[in-house]
Amino acid sequence: MNRISINKWWRYYSKGVTLKQLTKEQKKQIQDYYRPLTGKKIDVKWHTLLYSLTGVFNVKYLPFDLFHKIAYSLSPWEYHKILDDKNMYRQLFHGFNLPERIVECSCGVYYLPQEGEKEVTFEEVVNYCQNLEECIIKPSRDSSGGQGVAVLSVKRGITNNGQSIKNIIKHYGNNFLIERKLENCKILKKLNPTSLNTFRILTYRDIAGKPQYLKAFLRIGRLGGVIDNASAGGIVCPISPEGVLGKYACTTFPYKEFETTDNGTTIGGYYIEMFPQLIQTALDAHARLPYFNLIGWDITIDKDDKIVIVECNPPCDMRIGQVMFKTSYISEYQEEILERVFKNKKDEKNI
Repeated sequence: MNRISINKWWRYYSKGVTLKQLTKEQKKQIQDYYRPLTGKKIDVKWHTLLYSLTGVFNVKYLPFDLFHKIAYSLSPWEYHKILDDKNMYRQLFHGFNLPERIVECSCGVYYLPQEGEKEVTFEEVVNYCQNLEECIIKPSRDSSGGQGVAVLSVKRGITNNGQSIKNIIKHYGNNFLIERKLENCKILKKLNPTSLNTFRILTYRDIAGKPQYLKAFLRIGRLGGVIDNASAGGIVCPISPEGVLGKYACTTFPYKEFETTDNGTTIGGYYIEMFPQLIQTALDAHARLPYFNLIGWDITIDKDDKIVIVECNPPCDMRIGQVMFKTSYISEYQEEILERVFKNKKDEKNI
């Protein structure tokens, strides 16, 4: 990430925040922690921001300007730009539960997965989609934060928002998919019934080559909303490996804590009995991807209590979301990861 981008992120996230100044001792603790691991003098302003938002000081907060180096060292861009394609999930994750695909379009090539693996024409796709009940349409590549995700129903070629399905398919271009809309199990639906509430589970392949669980949080949509992404206003809540939600959920920006969901359900102590099985699913799926050492998995439990992989994100954003953990996403393996990524950088001059 270049300096211009860093400054842009700083202006965005620090706007309107009353910054708490770090003490000399806190600044020293940060440098004493990071310099031996990275060979760098750390810009402490990101610690200042996260401290100001949460009221909790932690030397392990990950500076935003280190994020890209870590993310793309562990999950290289050259693999990411090819394999981070939702339309490859059926091949990559064969044997795992996935949303039922209706249409896939990759690089302008169309497929109807329910009808086989043959390429089909644009006209055949339009004809196939003349009548659809509650589906999701979304980009299959280069999407984040729920952008471009929409509920889609079609009757005699006209969608639920009054447009023709032909125009909708044209609008989504060369890389998109249509899949059946998932419905949450009762325990997740209770938190917010209108959105698909999903778990973001982070896994890391350690230096011994074994996938390890890092952290997880539950994303909960707002009342009436369809998506659960924090960047779209949803709330997020840390969850223990045993499946117990933390005392508070929060919005990540602006930072605000919540003790209940919009429908009044108490968050603290809420128990997801199947969560250990979701962790194992993420670890098993990570074993299928030797190209990526750091992955964020979006996984949920459907109405039939089946564990479903919704999305795979190699890597995932680990910056502003630190406010919910009040530490970094990678804290349990942070020293190993920093030494691994910056092992050839120890002799760099201070920056």
